[in-house]
Amino acid sequence: KSKYNLDATLRADGSTSFGKDKRWGYFPAVSARWNISDEYFFRPFKKVVNMLAFRPGWGITGNAPSTNSTIFNKYSGNGTYATGRNNMAAIRPTNMRLTTLQWEKTNSWNMGFNLGLFDALVEFDFNIYQKRTTNLLQQNVSIPSSTGFSSLEWANVGSLKNTGWELAANTRPLLPKESKFNFRLKFNASQNKNRITSMDASVLSSINKDFDYANENYLSRVQIGNALYSIYGFRYLGVYRYDYDHSGYFADESKNAVYGENTAAAAAARGENASCPIAYDANGNIIFDASGNPLRMYYNYGATNYQFSGGDAMYEDINHDGQINELDIVYLGNSNPTFTGGFGIDFTYGRWQLKTSFNIRTGAKIVNLARMYAEDMRTNKNQSRAVNWRWRKNGDITEIPRALNTNAGSSYNALASDRYVESGDFIRLQYVQLSYQFDPKVVSRLGLKGLRFSASGNNLFFLSRYKGVDPEHSAAGYSPAFDSSKTPRSRSVTFSLTVDF
Repeated sequence: KSKYNLDATLRADGSTSFGKDKRWGYFPAVSARWNISDEYFFRPFKKVVNMLAFRPGWGITGNAPSTNSTIFNKYSGNGTYATGRNNMAAIRPTNMRLTTLQWEKTNSWNMGFNLGLFDALVEFDFNIYQKRTTNLLQQNVSIPSSTGFSSLEWANVGSLKNTGWELAANTRPLLPKESKFNFRLKFNASQNKNRITSMDASVLSSINKDFDYANENYLSRVQIGNALYSIYGFRYLGVYRYDYDHSGYFADESKNAVYGENTAAAAAARGENASCPIAYDANGNIIFDASGNPLRMYYNYGATNYQFSGGDAMYEDINHDGQINELDIVYLGNSNPTFTGGFGIDFTYGRWQLKTSFNIRTGAKIVNLARMYAEDMRTNKNQSRAVNWRWRKNGDITEIPRALNTNAGSSYNALASDRYVESGDFIRLQYVQLSYQFDPKVVSRLGLKGLRFSASGNNLFFLSRYKGVDPEHSAAGYSPAFDSSKTPRSRSVTFSLTVDF
């Protein structure tokens, strides 16, 4: 303990808190705390700031593969082979010895601060941190089959960086002690950002599959320099109101006259949204072919060669080449929340007590696959009532494309797009408890020392604009958060009676 009231601890003993690698040695950690408010020079501020402390820390933690046998060769029987008059048992290796495999290491530092105001009426605990994880471990990493094996049991594949902060605050009862009514507040908030700093090229190749042009298929993408759990797809612009024949922009005016006022050109002249499947340049001008007719929009021209029509989903042509393909796929958001936290207010009134706890999350994006399956009309399975407002005829204004299942013909109205990427923001009443402590004088007549009744509820309700059943979904592996209509969190109510004899 120094003259600055500094408590420091060096941990390098290979304890379970930090682990020990038999090949590396020990993982160290250093933590310290300086109670600045205990110093002599701080005395003038004690009436307002009763506690001020600084808590720095640094450490390295390790994570080992789930098996220790990877550093040894393993063999098994593999039939027999003939040597003259005798048949000898044959053996073969069943694994590839991993002599260069290392522990996954996380090097982290944090700076913490404690602040207490007005004789601990309000207290804050704030931390900022950074974590750098190297030698990321991944299981069953694919390798060329020419090695005799198709995968490695474990491999070190990359590195990851996390930065963030955490804040917790609470109060004592805010009103004088003699008040019959009183309350106290509590609050917490945090933010974490991750970034891939390096990744083995073969692992990136196995994760980042090629676009297959199919409906209902979101790509998983890991990009060095970007965060995990990012979402990629097309930008959804709505539904084409008119088909190509109703465009009204043909060089031969007789073709335009057939449909008269029921064309995209006539609608545009009336100041209406007049979308039809024709191509536009970057300035919003129609692209015409050599014959003076508008260039038609295609999906994957030259391979799939699908011609968009009225009632089809309209996707943004990013490079304005008259076709929708992998070159039009863009970043659509991330499943990492930008803010998570909670708050609560505890009330007391005489012998009554009410405790509440709310959870908050903002910024996370969710791919609502359940909604996609219920609106795409690609099968004869049950569909959402939203499809009652689907496109039916030229001129209809709607956000739901036409009905066209696989038996009726090809369509690409359910491609991975931001149509199904929704905000997972919510505020949830996670816990509430109402209790009453009976007067000891009354319960003593029953031969009891105490009697308390309480009723509590978990997950009673939440507020969110998310269209699914529950907005609280998390990412997994290298993929963003998908909602395939998972069973939502249960709601429960509990009554209890506590008796003290």
